[in-house]
Amino acid sequence: MKDTSGYNQHAKSNGNYVGYWCFVVAAIVKIKDLDDSSFKNSKYYPKDMLSIISS
Repeated sequence: MKDTSGYNQHAKSNGNYVGYWCFVVAAIVKIKDLDDSSFKNSKYYPKDMLSIISS
């Protein structure tokens, strides 16, 4: 993640920090209707986001 624009945002005071969540994995899980039970409790997986996204 070091090459992404969001890397190290937690250390800046510009108000753009949203966390180090893995939005890409959440999107793939939703699109492919995959079973996320083995990693849904990971602190970087935004499982709450999936409940608000419509299919």
